[in-house]
Amino acid sequence: MSTEKEFITPRYQVIKEIGQGGLGKVLEVIDLWEGKTVALKLHSAQEEQKEDSLENFKQEFRLTSELSHPGIVEVYDFGYTLDKSAFYTMEMVQGEELTPEVARPDLNRFYQVVWQICDILEYLHSQDLVHADLKPSNFKLTGNIFSVKLLDFGLARKTFSQASSSTAGTLEYMAPEVFLGREIDSRTDLYSLGIILFEFLTSNV
Repeated sequence: MSTEKEFITPRYQVIKEIGQGGLGKVLEVIDLWEGKTVALKLHSAQEEQKEDSLENFKQEFRLTSELSHPGIVEVYDFGYTLDKSAFYTMEMVQGEELTPEVARPDLNRFYQVVWQICDILEYLHSQDLVHADLKPSNFKLTGNIFSVKLLDFGLARKTFSQASSSTAGTLEYMAPEVFLGREIDSRTDLYSLGIILFEFLTSNV
């Protein structure tokens, strides 16, 4: 990365790119107003996809901003960059991606991780929201007590709404109704969670 300071807006100074997704990339930035490091998700869809994907991007921010749970990534601010690209900021989650090696060195830790995931989903579903893209890479384990954080609500929908697209998401964890573009509910997430737990318990990855 260039040593020259790069700014998304006068408020946010880029440190580095840390991820790439269907609706854009994620940057680690410094919030100069608050004096802290945050993650910034930048909308950067192709021009021919921009209008629909921008609405999905805004919806992702709106849905996530309504949630309040220690196991769900917290979002802060929505805005537009100097070149008019949409973005939103969220807490910077430091930790390890959920993998069998991290989650299951012993059954006690595995039970703690599973309990936390179930608690997150219970809260999410109580808000009539379905994540619809559960997979190991959308969870992080943080700190010495292995607190679980759920990330990436790009495909999240209200219960009994139609899944966004049969091509969106990760096929190996995808519930049939998502693939078929049908209505989704809490069972959609439980199907994906079942596959994750099966893989982790059997090491069938």
